[in-house]
Amino acid sequence: MKHFAILVIFAAVTMVTGGVLVGAPEKQSTSDRPLRRMAEFAVGELGSEYELVRVVSGTKQVVNGFMYNIELIVKKVIPGRKNQRRRCKVLVYEIRHQRYLELEEFHCHFSKKAPRL
Repeated sequence: MKHFAILVIFAAVTMVTGGVLVGAPEKQSTSDRPLRRMAEFAVGELGSEYELVRVVSGTKQVVNGFMYNIELIVKKVIPGRKNQRRRCKVLVYEIRHQRYLELEEFHCHFSKKAPRL
């Protein structure tokens, strides 16, 4: 009986939240405007010599605000040298109502495999 009550409560919470568990990372489309804005912010924080090539994937998680976990391709523009592309994973934390935006973590490398974050 106790397991049934837990299952009913879980089903009700899932229905209320539209099938998404509160606090669980939710996949975002790479063309999603807020996700692209966060990717562009993160690349800007890496430095002016970096340019965003493309967003590979991303998730958004509801915390005290939003935590974006984004995988992207950037290129480092070095005058007189071949542009070097890097695959990066970044974590961007946003609290909209406080206009707070911070690059929490970033990991970049040259290989085609995704960096671990």
